[in-house]
Amino acid sequence: LLPGRFQRLEIGIDLIHTATMVGLAALDPPRRRPALVTAAVALVSAMAGIGIRARPSRASQASR
Repeated sequence: LLPGRFQRLEIGIDLIHTATMVGLAALDPPRRRPALVTAAVALVSAMAGIGIRARPSRASQASR
């Protein structure tokens, strides 16, 4: 989808976003639910990015 360096950047941003939203949820009870929902979405996005990066590329599969 994206070049490798942008994928790593996106994963890093998602993980930082997850951490900040968990922190917000811990410190601000009225905003706990939306912060945790946002954190969960960012975490799923980061894990999907990691999963995509872990798959072998189509080019390496075609050479087998």
